[in-house]
Amino acid sequence: MKTAEHINLLEVTPLNVEDYGVFCAKNKKAPGYAEKVNWMRKKLNSGVKLLILADGQGKQLGFVEYSPAESCRRELDAPGYLFVQCIYITRKASRNQNLGSKLLKAIEEDARVS
Repeated sequence: MKTAEHINLLEVTPLNVEDYGVFCAKNKKAPGYAEKVNWMRKKLNSGVKLLILADGQGKQLGFVEYSPAESCRRELDAPGYLFVQCIYITRKASRNQNLGSKLLKAIEEDARVS
């Protein structure tokens, strides 16, 4: 595992979702991959955000998917708040490296500027 200086935070957008992939579906040849990418593109256009942590070689280490609470997929009465749908660090070797904290700090920063 590289040190924190070699960790990149990648923001997935409708324009680059095919480049970064949808974190839980990475195999472009897998059945349903294109459907998942198109589904995520629609979600990204409707306010969902997807951030991916990657090491210096581009290997994905974890991700977080979140949105304004008003547009989350669950019934929730929390105007002005963000809702974390999923946060995940991929491998045990990547855990205990404060990667989850890095993702949460990015969401906090987004909340401050939103």
